Amino acid sequence: MGAGGQPEPRRGRVSEIGLDGVAATSATSAWAVGSYTAGGHQKTLILHWNGRAWKRVPSPSPGSGGSSLLGVAATSARSAWAVGTYTAGGHHKTVILHWNGRAWKQVPSPNPGTVSELAGVAAVSARNIWAAGDFSNGGGSQVLLAHCC
Repeated sequence: MGAGGQPEPRRGRVSEIGLDGVAATSATSAWAVGSYTAGGHQKTLILHWNGRAWKRVPSPSPGSGGSSLLGVAATSARSAWAVGTYTAGGHHKTVILHWNGRAWKQVPSPNPGTVSELAGVAAVSARNIWAAGDFSNGGGSQVLLAHCC
């Protein structure tokens, strides 16, 4: 942990760090997700609680313009889901990540607008996931609901 109890995602200058979602399956297994900025680039941040300490777990950070995770849900120590947004080619796109017990992997996600974001996720079971957010094509925002995996 760094100053003020802040986790240190990696060596180097971290200018901003934040957590936006948390989920737990037991007293010895919890996930927290968000983002950090290092070297001018925003990256995904995932922390795991093992009952004694929070530890950073490597996670994909798609896009060239920054990535952020906004919600997380878990059904067991071997299955968790995180959702958020990333920027690529000037467009904001959705991102869904899955923890398979060994690693976080990106899975396909809907992107109906030029600005699409998933902010919340609920896991009914390991293969029954719901995500919610919004999208737009330059006008007003519309609801985005996704059922996947």
